[in-house]
Amino acid sequence: MEDEEIYSPDEKRAFHLVGEFLGWFSRLEAVIDKSIIDILELEDAVGTLLMVYLNFSSKCNLLQELALADVALGAEERKEIQKTIGKLRKFADDRNIIAHSMFSPTATGVEFSSHGQKKLVTSRSTTMDEAKFRTRREEIGRSWGDVASLAAKIKLKTKQKHIAELVIRARFANVILGADSKPN
Repeated sequence: MEDEEIYSPDEKRAFHLVGEFLGWFSRLEAVIDKSIIDILELEDAVGTLLMVYLNFSSKCNLLQELALADVALGAEERKEIQKTIGKLRKFADDRNIIAHSMFSPTATGVEFSSHGQKKLVTSRSTTMDEAKFRTRREEIGRSWGDVASLAAKIKLKTKQKHIAELVIRARFANVILGADSKPN
């Protein structure tokens, strides 16, 4: 039986497409995890433990909050952050379908039963052709860089803010109060 093939070439192609998408998505999630850990300056073990308890949506929310916390951001920067996070959420929607649905090969890609839909509709399936899988893989790859770039910007602004706070504290420490002045 070892020499006998149990999967058709179409089934092998479907397994490859599904596995490849899930692999690329897991790498994207690892980039998000590492970015949040770096931004918050957590020890790796502590940060990794924290990330285990957050679902993907919560990680996106946290990354978005960290990015938008800077009140000096312009409208265009805010829009770009929202766009980046929106892409991440779209990947998560696809990931949920791919990871939680029964699937089978089609002539052009993979058909997924729509797991979790509670609507009474005649067709509950979704099909992704090979071109969509390829496009998603490329978009996920670009998003690794987008997340890393966003994290670097947040980290830089955090450092600049921290340095500014230290300078202000140092200046206040050097102020000598007069006999008749009152501290605030």
